[in-house]
Amino acid sequence: MKILSFIFIIIMLAAFTACRDDEKSESGSNPQQEQADEPGITTTELTVWNMTCKSCVNKITAALSDMDGVESVSVDLNAEKVTIKHDSGLDITVIEKMIETQGFNLP
Repeated sequence: MKILSFIFIIIMLAAFTACRDDEKSESGSNPQQEQADEPGITTTELTVWNMTCKSCVNKITAALSDMDGVESVSVDLNAEKVTIKHDSGLDITVIEKMIETQGFNLP
């Protein structure tokens, strides 16, 4: 009986985890991956829509690079990703607003 209960719990946990993963992928939220690089520095990756050409890349790079607290910016046009290395104290919403003011969308 204990074995059956254990198997039932494992199956239910697996089903719950699969449902949670589906909700995350369907939610349309902008996944941000933040990691500490060195003390006081964080790397954040954002998905950015409406980038279509090298001019878009240059526009985002220039706008973010001019922000106080931003160390570096890398834009991957094909993957629709912008990676920003910045001071840990810099609020990510400020970065997101700057991207939006340049005419681009975040999911």
